[in-house]
Amino acid sequence: MTVHVQIDPEEVSLSAAAARVTALAKDVGSPAWIVAQSFTDLAFKAWTGEFPTPFDQVFSGRIFGPQAEVRWVQENGEVSLWKLSEQESGKPFRREDRRYYLWGWWREDEKAFKESVVPDLPPYPLTGKPPKQQDRPYIQVAEYLPPPPGPECDTEEELMGALNQPRLAAHRFVAYDFDRDQDAQPEGDEDNAI
Repeated sequence: MTVHVQIDPEEVSLSAAAARVTALAKDVGSPAWIVAQSFTDLAFKAWTGEFPTPFDQVFSGRIFGPQAEVRWVQENGEVSLWKLSEQESGKPFRREDRRYYLWGWWREDEKAFKESVVPDLPPYPLTGKPPKQQDRPYIQVAEYLPPPPGPECDTEEELMGALNQPRLAAHRFVAYDFDRDQDAQPEGDEDNAI
């Protein structure tokens, strides 16, 4: 499917960044989620309009929903931020939707997603529906690929130039949820089998 993607970059001071990110996040749609990384915490929560960690401590983050994603990186007191959305004024890309499963399986006895090889998983948010035993959390991602080369390539050199481009031009998180990953074998012994 061909869509038009708008990427709006900005540079803002740290003192103005939290308000700007909050303003841009109004466009992400609902439900919305935040991932905020600091040196002491990795927070992944439902976006309520409040940052889970003081904004000046967050060095990287994103707020995402079905309509858009806002990302930011803090470095040396300045914040680079981007809003990615599908808009008619944007550039054309082919869109492919993918699921990326996160660490962990729902453990009903512990009421949490757990993974034996990553014992200190940050808690994943719940979505309103109750998870079932062995559900896995995932991020739904829209991947934007350059359009395939068309008839405008008159020479082999132009065609090779058009083909030798990165396969993925951009991506944005669209949704978060959990369910059974039908292709994965649950971790652990036979007691954990689906």
